[in-house]
Amino acid sequence: MANALKLFALRQAARLIYCVRKIHDLFWKSVADLVELTLSEEQAAAWTRFHYSSRSGQYVHNGYNNSGLYDWERRAIDDYFPKSPARILLTAAGGGREAIALAQLGYEVVALEPEEQFYFELTKACAGDESLTAMQTSHEQLIATPPTDLPCFDGVVIGWGSFSHLPKRDEVYALMETLQGLCPKGPILTSFFVRQPPHQLSRSRQRLRQFIKSWSPIKRTLDGYLRFDYRLGLVRTYDQQWLDELAAHVDCHVTTFEPYPYGHAVLVPNKNTVDDA
Repeated sequence: MANALKLFALRQAARLIYCVRKIHDLFWKSVADLVELTLSEEQAAAWTRFHYSSRSGQYVHNGYNNSGLYDWERRAIDDYFPKSPARILLTAAGGGREAIALAQLGYEVVALEPEEQFYFELTKACAGDESLTAMQTSHEQLIATPPTDLPCFDGVVIGWGSFSHLPKRDEVYALMETLQGLCPKGPILTSFFVRQPPHQLSRSRQRLRQFIKSWSPIKRTLDGYLRFDYRLGLVRTYDQQWLDELAAHVDCHVTTFEPYPYGHAVLVPNKNTVDDA
């Protein structure tokens, strides 16, 4: 009798966990559809900035900021970047993890970070180190007002995952144009969420999305590369085709594209671009 009761309780607990998981998935799928289909790109960008500033707590901890480059970052730097000393532009620098590690490798680094709390940590990392310079600047500000008082850089590192924080396709192109202007001869290392093959939506999900679209004031055309992530907001994903098109736009080519362990790619100028620069 006792064993039968235990088995019954286990089955009920398993059913409860399954139901909770289904409700959880349904909730976040519904939120994802609402965010994707009802927010303008400006609102989506604001959502993403809020998530970045409120959920990226590791950027205020010295242990993380002094943890060095990830293995894939170090391989890309070793394989494609000029040897130190060289000038590196680092965007979306967070609390300074990449900046500190690059300076320790002998590079001169100009690091950009928009969020106040992370910029404060970045300035602490730069204090007393002549090879590190911090500027409070976002990707959007960099596009709008490219610095004219800086010499050309030998390489660019777009801070970990931040390339996916630009929901607008035209902003992605504008950022790459700006970076290539600041670094006409060097490589650009970027990292991002990788686009997965689209899954077939259930009939109920398709009906839900059609209903949301019918009353949504936003009528923008979806390009299939935006997705909602509850940890980060609305993010742009990338694949080889997207990166090849982007590289061609600025007369570069993709030397490496790796979807794992974290999506990243290195873009380098074509030979004729380097010769003309």
